Amino acid sequence: MKNKCLLCLTGKARRTCPLKNGMIICSKCCAEIRETGCGECPHYAESKRYALQREDCLPNRHFIIEIDPEVEKEVDHALEKASQGKLKKAFKTMKRLADEHPRDHTVCYGMGTLCALNGNDAEAIPWFEKSVSIFPYMAEAHYNLGISYQRTYNLGRMIKSLRKALQYGDSQGESYQRARIQLENMKQSIAENEGVDLDSYVASSENFEAAFRHMENHQWDTALKRFKKAASHNKNNAPIYGNMGICLAQLGRKAEALVALDRALEIYPEYRVATSNRKIVRNMKEGVPLENADYQTIFYSVKELEKKR
Repeated sequence: MKNKCLLCLTGKARRTCPLKNGMIICSKCCAEIRETGCGECPHYAESKRYALQREDCLPNRHFIIEIDPEVEKEVDHALEKASQGKLKKAFKTMKRLADEHPRDHTVCYGMGTLCALNGNDAEAIPWFEKSVSIFPYMAEAHYNLGISYQRTYNLGRMIKSLRKALQYGDSQGESYQRARIQLENMKQSIAENEGVDLDSYVASSENFEAAFRHMENHQWDTALKRFKKAASHNKNNAPIYGNMGICLAQLGRKAEALVALDRALEIYPEYRVATSNRKIVRNMKEGVPLENADYQTIFYSVKELEKKR
């Protein structure tokens, strides 16, 4: 195994330990030796925060992770098989481990990685999310989660995950360096294309996600309010106004719906979904809600817009 932990000599070394004078150790040893003397180490700080969040479940204010070096070895071995193109064998091993150790964060991380390698990022995301919920300071899981979000065009969540990879990663580590470069690229791209910073983009996408959920439940007025909040953080995202137009049409507000759809097309003239929806809205009557129309919704960072960028 590459980069063995200098304490247990079995786990994969993932972080620098200030308590051990900069020794490179694995995440499990980090959890085992952590104490108040760790001071401002980000992993210690996160463990305290996470413990307080879980105090209703665990009265002793500690969170529990499954620690099994043999399981970690099997995960590493399965990922090595996958890197050699032996995905079927790797999946067979990981599925067995997932059945036997459903609360092991390395197993969840391994399953997520295999799904992503197999081109199924939508399936990988829940595994990575489970991994970081069990063990919040695994930088590699946050990084891979961010990449899966990127591939599914959820850039707001991608940014948040890559920031977590920086927060918990070793500054000399591969995932840290890759996350840093990608965040810099995202910062530049979003500033050039939408004229906002990363914080504004994330705030806008969070409101968009909430609005989209209300929209799917046909809660048009609530969805419209959240889309407006999204627009307050980012006035140059076409899908915000495209979906805002649908909500307004569903509320019978034809004139306002056309204005919103026109704004979407002003931002992105080749936005075919907005063009199609505008034709539908033009045929409705003012004051009469548009019901059962064959309109199209669209998520925040669609493929077409990403290709344009």
